[in-house]
Amino acid sequence: MKIILASHGELAKGMKQSVELIAGKQENLEAFCAYTENDYNLQLQVSSLMDREAGELIVITDIFGGSVNNEFMRYLRRGNLSLIAGMNMAIVIELLTKINSGGSIEELIKEAIKTSKESITNCNDLIGMGSSIIEDEF
Repeated sequence: MKIILASHGELAKGMKQSVELIAGKQENLEAFCAYTENDYNLQLQVSSLMDREAGELIVITDIFGGSVNNEFMRYLRRGNLSLIAGMNMAIVIELLTKINSGGSIEELIKEAIKTSKESITNCNDLIGMGSSIIEDEF
């Protein structure tokens, strides 16, 4: 199974570098950076990627409804693609650390999305709540 980070511009490349800084080199992680060249053809690039990948793929795009996400959505019926929109480090690391846990891909993705959502925090809300995190750490 391979995880592909796909974005407008260099976000996917930066995400891969950041994840590997924390989790070490990941052989099953790839960055797909769209629109980084003049006369870029997204449809051709995604088609080429999908043609060379016969195994199970999890593609994580930067934003739902963007051109990169929409182009990958065209391949959902192929059966070997799971597509997630809303790339962030929490979801990528969660998927990478549990990818070989033996569970179904669907359950893995559901749990990773749940964990990712739980990690999004407005830290200002911690002030005034008597949070020991704020008092102990800062």
